Amino acid sequence: MSDPLEDLEQAAELLPAAAAGVRLGDKAKDRLQRFSDVARQERRLKAYVQLARILDGRSDTQVKAQVDRALAAAREASDAMEEADDEATLEEAVLEYLSFTQALSSLEATLRPLWTRVVDQQFTPLGSAGKLLEAFPGARDLGGRMIGVATAAQQTAQTAVVELPTIVADLLEQRSALVEEQQTVAGDPKVAGFLQALADDRATLDLLLPEVLKWLKDQGALTSLKISAA
Repeated sequence: MSDPLEDLEQAAELLPAAAAGVRLGDKAKDRLQRFSDVARQERRLKAYVQLARILDGRSDTQVKAQVDRALAAAREASDAMEEADDEATLEEAVLEYLSFTQALSSLEATLRPLWTRVVDQQFTPLGSAGKLLEAFPGARDLGGRMIGVATAAQQTAQTAVVELPTIVADLLEQRSALVEEQQTVAGDPKVAGFLQALADDRATLDLLLPEVLKWLKDQGALTSLKISAA
């Protein structure tokens, strides 16, 4: 079975070519104007496909359904444009093109909350951990950078979805590098896990393993931490 995201990306190439092929008389010019923004719609289509890939949209059933819908609508609009050779078929092409743009809007509406969830699940905890690390002299710089990336992700709330792919890809890459650096600073996965639990306000006494206690002692942080009973 072919990848619907790859098919959708390929379908984007068909729309401008099909629109360019619609050639009718002067009476149809008002209808042809409906296709004047086809390049913009192509850009939206490609951007949404890219963002869905970056965010692993295929694992989200709602996103996948909207991707499939947009794919079908793009094909139907392209076919209708290519077949338009009189007033009736041109009107049909206009209707199919309208359906395609509506499908794009629906896909956009599913991608925004998908990215918001990623921000909440991956970047908000990153910022919390960064604030914690800022209190440790040996990790202050790392903590500040973690906060900066988390803040940048949160500030994309009003960014147009069509502009998100490049921004999101860069933010995810930075986050991955920072998490790896955090592991290095912690020196032990148990310490890193404790720090994240502490940042998320879910640290309990059972997480205070010998490795964690040693790290905290080395940082001079034992007396200042708030830790609840398990």
